[in-house]
Amino acid sequence: MSTFYTHITGNKIKSVLLMGFLPLILLFILLIATSASSYAGQGHFDWPQIEKMLLGILPFVLILSLVWALIAWYLGDRMILGFSGAKPLEKKSNSAIYNLVENLAITAGLPTPKIYILNDDSLNAFATGRNPNKASLALTTGIISKLNKQELESVIGHEMSHIGNYDIRFMLVAIIMVGVIQFVADIALRNFYYGNRSRSSDDHGGGGVILLAVILIYLLGFVGTVLVQLAISRKREFMADASSAQLTRNPLSLASALRKIATDSKLEILKGKKSIGHLCIADPFKDSRNLENPALKKSNWFLRLWQTHPPILERVQALEEMGS
Repeated sequence: MSTFYTHITGNKIKSVLLMGFLPLILLFILLIATSASSYAGQGHFDWPQIEKMLLGILPFVLILSLVWALIAWYLGDRMILGFSGAKPLEKKSNSAIYNLVENLAITAGLPTPKIYILNDDSLNAFATGRNPNKASLALTTGIISKLNKQELESVIGHEMSHIGNYDIRFMLVAIIMVGVIQFVADIALRNFYYGNRSRSSDDHGGGGVILLAVILIYLLGFVGTVLVQLAISRKREFMADASSAQLTRNPLSLASALRKIATDSKLEILKGKKSIGHLCIADPFKDSRNLENPALKKSNWFLRLWQTHPPILERVQALEEMGS
């Protein structure tokens, strides 16, 4: 039988292993790009030249990664709160919410996060911040008004778990790595395109190699990276569900909350802001995730690959198993 601990440990290991694929993808793209360029220029793979090209590119990639990381580290949470339209929640008239958050923070051994409100009747929530001392928690007006106390506590516990598990930092690293990989892939593809236009007809038979390199770089850089990022997001959601159940000792209340959230999780204010979607407790871009929809009970592995969140039905079933 699955327990809090097996769910948390299993999903933590899987997400770390998935993260390990991203630097490997970057190295493969760099190797493919330099090897194809060498072959197109000389008609064979000049490995000393390829090594020299790789060593010349890597410092640029590292500097780019550092710059993006610094921007995201210091401005990321403010940008997310600004994009979402979140406003500070007034403590005087919302003391019950503050009490729930403060009590869960004490139980989890975490600082109390800043609390924000999203003026939206849908049911959703998210947490942001580079570490527990800089964390913020945002709740929609809909989730506050439509959930009972135990359900709301479990949702807050889910978001507190993201904070305590450093999921926000973990996903920030993943997003930065994906951004860098896609930037490098884009430069490589542009280089092949313009280089091929200016290359003479005597290309040492490198046209086929370039075409293969373009296909591989596109698949790795723009498909593979996204699939890995989404898979990491899904594993961290499962982990936060289990951590919330452990924190509140009430997995069934989170299961009940998710059933209600499933009926209306769409956040209109986030329309067009896909980069924020993975932060929410449920997909904020879908018109409906009603569990009674028969289509959601069918396992379509291909469609699931492109989702930021696991199917809510699976999350509910896992929580109910913990509570049995």
